[in-house]
Amino acid sequence: MSKLANRAAAMKPLSLQEGLLLGLIRVGPFTEIEPNVEFRSGDPTVTNQIIVGANCRIASGTVIYPGVLIDDGCDIEHHVVLEHDVRIGADTYIGHGSILSRGVRLGCRNIVYANSVVANRTEIGDDNAIGPFAAIGFEPQDRRTRVSAGRILIGSRNVLREFVTIHLPTIELTEIGNDCFIMAYSHISHDARIGDRVVMANNCQIGGHTQILHDANLGLSCVVHQYTVIGAGAMIGMGSILTKDVPPYVTFISTRATKLNRVGLERRGKSAQDIQALAQLYDCARERPLGEAVQQREGGWWQADFEEFLTISRRQICDYSIVGASVAE
Repeated sequence: MSKLANRAAAMKPLSLQEGLLLGLIRVGPFTEIEPNVEFRSGDPTVTNQIIVGANCRIASGTVIYPGVLIDDGCDIEHHVVLEHDVRIGADTYIGHGSILSRGVRLGCRNIVYANSVVANRTEIGDDNAIGPFAAIGFEPQDRRTRVSAGRILIGSRNVLREFVTIHLPTIELTEIGNDCFIMAYSHISHDARIGDRVVMANNCQIGGHTQILHDANLGLSCVVHQYTVIGAGAMIGMGSILTKDVPPYVTFISTRATKLNRVGLERRGKSAQDIQALAQLYDCARERPLGEAVQQREGGWWQADFEEFLTISRRQICDYSIVGASVAE
């Protein structure tokens, strides 16, 4: 018998009763597994047990492969596919028709809405909501990298709305932090790094190797060129096309930074004195490079954010000459 035939035989459908008798399936108390849930058997010489915790519900039409672990309190809707070695944390909901492919890791209390796909070594923290038809974990759109060896890491308490796409890296990691709000139809390319509390409005397109630092806010339909860096707390106006780096805490409209992002700063609890000190920094930077201005006014509350931005910035920084022009405001 060929290797392919052996594999097909090893992966034949297995009834719940057969799996329980053979010790290949373990089910916790008060768990409901509806008729026509399909379990797949595996090679009996390796660890391939399917474990379902207590107080779960698995609806009919779902297919579960060897090595899947479903923690307590999970709700798996109809026609879901859980491939090899998937791990699902407690109290997680997986919507109708969704697919979790090999090696995916979900933390606790996540919601994956209908017809979404999470694939290929994607790791997701706790309390996230993933909208319908999201596609996370597919290969990078890069002609030199047909198969990625990297992974996607997504933190906790993020909202990823419908039709969001996130691609595997070409090198090591595509990453999203915590408490982000990524709205419908947005795309995050390979090797991008998105910090905590970042907001992207609908249809934002983020190029490969982009870094968006914490608390940045991107308006509708922004396009960010590859390798661009957006500084902490920056506000990017809708429809902007970014080919240069944007420094922290400014409002960027079209081609240049026009003013401080005062609204964002106030929402973060910054006082009038804090905002004035930042305006003075940008006023100082009108006559010298931004790095020199940061060194000259060392010790401000914003110090770490500017140092991080200047360390990772690879492109030319956008025009910010008028940001500090009205220090007396």
